[in-house]
Amino acid sequence: MVKWAVELSEYDIRYAPRPAIKAQILADFIAEGVTLETTPEGVWEVYVDGAASKHGAGAGVVVRTPSGVVHKITIRFRTLKTNNATEYEAILAGMTAANDLGARTIRVLSDSSLAVNQLN
Repeated sequence: MVKWAVELSEYDIRYAPRPAIKAQILADFIAEGVTLETTPEGVWEVYVDGAASKHGAGAGVVVRTPSGVVHKITIRFRTLKTNNATEYEAILAGMTAANDLGARTIRVLSDSSLAVNQLN
């Protein structure tokens, strides 16, 4: 390690840790990059994902109507500190949004096995 430090010291290289940006990047990715399949008649699909770091928390929600209309929502949380809490809030936000849009039957898709198994 010392050898590399001496070798690289002539180049004026400085180390700066990269801040955690997972929460917002993940929320944006879900909101923009979800490939949606056809939906059974009358079933609304809600795709959710949330993430948290020491710099903040966020979630992405995509609501798809049976007719194929897509609604994208990104959420930034100020007080949540855990990934599980953001996953639960994302699911709740997605279900609330679908309900507000007039959904009667909702299919929620999430990558959090803990949240999905507890809700089931």
